[in-house]
This record gives sequence, C-alpha cells and structure tokens, in this order.
Amino acid sequence: AAVLRPLGSVVAPPGSFNTELGHPWTVLRADTDTKFLVLELSARGVGHIEALTHIGPPRMGVVLNVGTAHLGEFGSREAIAVAKGELPKSLPTTESGGVAVLNADDPLVSAMADNTSARVVLVGRSENAQVRSADVRLDDQARAHFTLVTPSGSADVDLSVHGEHQIGNALSAAAVAIECGATVDQVAAALSSAAAASARRMDVRDRGDGVTVINDSYNANPDSMRAALKALVSMARSGRHGARRSWAVLGEMAELGPESVVEHDAIGRLAVRLDVSKLIVVGTDRPARALLQGAVMEGSWGDEARIVPDAQAAIDALASELEPGDLVLVKASQSVGLWSVAEAVLADESRRLEQTETGSEATR
Repeated sequence: AAVLRPLGSVVAPPGSFNTELGHPWTVLRADTDTKFLVLELSARGVGHIEALTHIGPPRMGVVLNVGTAHLGEFGSREAIAVAKGELPKSLPTTESGGVAVLNADDPLVSAMADNTSARVVLVGRSENAQVRSADVRLDDQARAHFTLVTPSGSADVDLSVHGEHQIGNALSAAAVAIECGATVDQVAAALSSAAAASARRMDVRDRGDGVTVINDSYNANPDSMRAALKALVSMARSGRHGARRSWAVLGEMAELGPESVVEHDAIGRLAVRLDVSKLIVVGTDRPARALLQGAVMEGSWGDEARIVPDAQAAIDALASELEPGDLVLVKASQSVGLWSVAEAVLADESRRLEQTETGSEATR
C-alpha cells in the first residue's frame, strides 16, 4: 500500500484482514474516491481464495511464495500451490488489463504463469525476472540495501525493515506500483521509507545497555523461522563493535500436521548450523522437544540449548543471563504468546533503572 499512496487514494487492510470476514470488510471501506484497493487473501483449503476473489474481483494479483504455513491443513506444498494458484487463475485477460506478479525464484509460483490469462510479471533475483534486485548487501541491523532493476530503469533502495527475506516483498510491491504508473524513483523512495505493516513482526528495539530485542512473535512457520534466524545471525556477526552473542527464544510452529516434528527438528538443527549462541525452546509438547532434540543432535552441548516449560521461565532465564550487547530473537506461532517475553526483556531495563535511581536517592 505504501508504494501506491503517492499515486492516489488507497484502501488497504489494517492487518491480517484476509478471511471471509476481514476481506469483505476491507472491500466495503472503498468509496468513489478510492483509486487503489489492496486486498490480502488467505486460505485453509482449496477453493477458499477463489471464493474470496468473487467478493472483490482483482485486476492484479501477487503470489509471493508457496511456503509451509498451514501445511497441516493442506497436506503438502503442492496442495498449497493449487490453492494459491486460484488467484492468478481468477485474473482478467491481458487484453482486459489483468496482471499476475509472480516470484521467479519459487518454481511452484513461477509455474502459475501457465494457468493464467493475465500478463505475467516475474520478480526476484533470477536473471529472467523483469523486476529484480542486484548488488544486495545487509547492514548491521540486517536491513537490505540493493539496486532495484526494472524495464524502465534502476534505483537504489534502502529498506528500513529487517531481514533479507524482505527483498522479495519489496520487489513484488515495486512491480505492482510500476504497473500502476509509478516511476522507479517514486517506488525506491516509498520502499525505503516503508515500515512494518503489523506489530510484532521483526520489530527491532534496543535497550540502553546495548541489548537488542527482535520481537517476531506475531506468528511462525518454517520459512519465516528460517528467515528470522538468518537475520539474527546476520545482525550478530556485523555488530559495529565486533560479534555479538545471539539468543533465539523459540516456541512451537502451529498447524504443521504430520510434518510438525520433522520441521521443528530441522529448525533446531539450523540454529546450530547458523551458530546461534544460545537457544531457549519454550514448551512441553512434542514439537518443542523435537526442536531441542534437533539442536542437540546437530552438535549443541552444555547450556547452549535448553527447554523451559513456559514464557515466564524464559523471562527468568534471560533476566539472569543477558549481558550488555546481546541480541535476542523471540519467535513462535501467535497461539504460544511469546510476545510477553520480548516485552518483559525490554521492560526489565526500565525496572533496573528505577531501582538504580531509587538507590541513588536513598544514598543522598
């Protein structure tokens, strides 16, 4: 939505208003002054997206990826691809102005080009993408800087959101804006100033003692968990004053079905391969235990990886062990409620400052 605002009035969902309730609510907010209506579509089964497209028939459609969210409900990534493919299939023909923006780097998404009558615009890092990124680099906050390359020119983009995975979102937004008449320079400026659309999504905050908290507790699936861990490690390795100690406080990823144990095990192993300094797994169920077991089997030893029963236990561990300059990632599915951990770590400094000031007053 941010990249379209320079072009006219925009109506967009305030958050994840992407169901059969939130979707029509957003549609009804549009009026005669609205130039662009931005909608998000969700699905928990084949046919759901097709049904939503009848409520607000799209002229342009964007498919970012075929991930593993809701894998338990769909059964496979291929089934998820079928469901997401309903969006490009619903678009008008090229002659009627239909445009499908598809991720060239995801084979399941790029294959959707064969099932749409709309004109296809590919985005990604691939050389065959019409809108792509080049010269990608990350700063010490894991914010991406890259050259946006389009058929109508190039421009430098400095994202303010955190994580290399944000590039794909930015490229898709850029493609839409350019199709709607924006210049490359307008798009680059809008992308560079855009903030996270929702709270608790890669929300990075610093304490006065140099502890950095990455609150990504809004939700979690294997793809977003991998992206967050990579961002954590990137930030830890590129600190201005040398490498920083990294903590990953992770909870269960819900709705993965029979693949849950395997996916949690893989995340535990990835944390070790990425060299995360400390891993705290929150939970007592089998997926949480699988996450810890994956880390142990990959080579974690001693207190590098541990499991605690609940959020309060994680808060207590961090309160006693965090050191100035540490980095803390907090991530799990929303149902786990790990945002309380991130909030407590940030609030802990305020309490300690109050105690210090009270002690100073008493000394006087």
